[in-house]
Amino acid sequence: MIVVCCKCGKKFKRVKAQVTAYRSHFCSRECRKVEKIQTSCNFCGKDLFLLPGKMRLSKNHYCNRQCLTDSKRTSEESKKASSARANKKYRERHPEKMKVIKKQAYERHGYKYAAKSRVRAAQYYRDNRLETLEKVKARNNRDSAALSDTYIKKQLHHYGLKSKDIPQSLVEMKRAELKLMRTIKENQTCVN
Repeated sequence: MIVVCCKCGKKFKRVKAQVTAYRSHFCSRECRKVEKIQTSCNFCGKDLFLLPGKMRLSKNHYCNRQCLTDSKRTSEESKKASSARANKKYRERHPEKMKVIKKQAYERHGYKYAAKSRVRAAQYYRDNRLETLEKVKARNNRDSAALSDTYIKKQLHHYGLKSKDIPQSLVEMKRAELKLMRTIKENQTCVN
């Protein structure tokens, strides 16, 4: 079969099996050589010459493995952030595994760590009791004044409902009821 060279356009003969096996056909080794494209290393800026296929594989190009690893370690913050994101994604994807891992760690290290953390929490509460109570009171006052969702859900806990089971429509109805009760109280104090 007669085929045309992809580079120079010269016609030449090929066996049918070769024509069907390859998409590109070249008349000589000189024509087959592909010109390399000049680019630069993304880390150190050194000039590189790459084949078009290598250029298409990635938008980032490095002159050696050292530049690649150094570019990944440019800042400790980004490294920590990426590992934290990876850990979070793993925990989100595998909640059952995480429960098992936590249980095994708890059993492996014994109950002494849990006891220590409870002791530390109790000690912190004793040392900062007044500050903690003030913060809690301030947050509760702020929530009750604004009639926030958390405040209203706490009010609905008295009826035996869990906050995750409470629909938003019920929260809105309870908010309207509390507003109405407040206006009634204000009007009664004005009359008296």
